[in-house]
Amino acid sequence: FFSNVSHELRTPLTVIRGALGLAAGGVVGEVPEGLGELLHIAHANSERLLRIVNDILDIHRLESGALDLELEPTDVLAVVQRAVELTRPFAADYGVTFRVPEGAESALVMADFERLVQVLFNLASNAVKYSPKGGRVDIDVVRSTAIVRITVTDTGPGIPDEFRDRIFQKFAQAATGNMRRGGTGLGLSIVKSLVELHGGRVGFDTIRGAGTTFYVDLPLHEAAPKAAAALPAP
Repeated sequence: FFSNVSHELRTPLTVIRGALGLAAGGVVGEVPEGLGELLHIAHANSERLLRIVNDILDIHRLESGALDLELEPTDVLAVVQRAVELTRPFAADYGVTFRVPEGAESALVMADFERLVQVLFNLASNAVKYSPKGGRVDIDVVRSTAIVRITVTDTGPGIPDEFRDRIFQKFAQAATGNMRRGGTGLGLSIVKSLVELHGGRVGFDTIRGAGTTFYVDLPLHEAAPKAAAALPAP
């Protein structure tokens, strides 16, 4: 079943997303204003469907032990930069901006670059969804003697008390008022599994009405650099 999902759903969805993206970008010719809006909606929804399919396949691989990591010395700040680049268009739709402090510390960890980007993308997009319009998501990197901590902080409503114990469970989603924020409810479960596969841990601190900080702790690679690397302005 999962093999069929991968081939029969993900492959055509990838092609559809690519074609819609090219059309919406005017690559095949000038797009009338009304049609351009429809193409944008179709492209956004094709990306959403592809993320759902990918989440389902990732959960299957993680639970079956079939997900292999390609570990190599990885600059955490490069991971943060890539995750912010990928999440920024999504954040713009919500009217949310990112900030990475100039003093964020460079550090090397043994990691699969793309999978660690996936971890930060999931945390950043989750923070965006629960931030108010005009809000900001802060991402920081801090080194200690043995670990590097990556934090993702939003200015949302905080996590309800009754939801905190199951936040990393599959299909778990917190409601804000009478509104749910969409998604599969698999993102944080995938984050937890991927971080643990890297030998790390994930957790959160939250204050009702003031926001939430998710943190990822990873073992420092012994060759970690001491100089901080500058990131481009968000």
